[in-house]
Amino acid sequence: MRRAALVRASIVLLGTVIAATRLGCSKSSETEAAEAAKAAAIKQDREWRAFEELRHGDTRSAAQMLVESQEADEKAAREQQDVREAVKREQHRLRALLTKEMVWVDRWIADTQRVALSVQGPLRAEKEADSAVAREWRERLGHDLEALDLHPQDAEDWAALRKRIERDLEDDRPSSVPRSYETPYGI
Repeated sequence: MRRAALVRASIVLLGTVIAATRLGCSKSSETEAAEAAKAAAIKQDREWRAFEELRHGDTRSAAQMLVESQEADEKAAREQQDVREAVKREQHRLRALLTKEMVWVDRWIADTQRVALSVQGPLRAEKEADSAVAREWRERLGHDLEALDLHPQDAEDWAALRKRIERDLEDDRPSSVPRSYETPYGI
């Protein structure tokens, strides 16, 4: 019994370390978007300064400003590519997490139904109610997965979708349904 508890605690700790490592290794799409906006602002500022230099007749300085503007434009394009890659990483992570949780909740519902069929009285009613709540939550996760597959390209829409998915996974999780890493099977 004590060994099983130690193994469970080790698995939970390992999962936490892996999740923290993954989160620390990559920037969020919001960070990437902020960096892209900053690069675009620098590009625009340099173009404006080049225009002002041309207007005042300083062609040499204007030429330098245009070169800097081109470099800033290239940096802004790289930053936009980084944003797209960050969004793809987040989508992949959320898709994997949603799929894992849906498989887990299906298994949990089946186990809860099996227990409900073997007992009588208030415990049976409680297990059936837990199963019904879990089915509704699983359906919401399914809708989130569909929305993720059809996600909008707009950064604001993506941020809203990501927040909705994270809320469904964490805050709106039924209290009766444990997380997939909290109650491992086969140990």
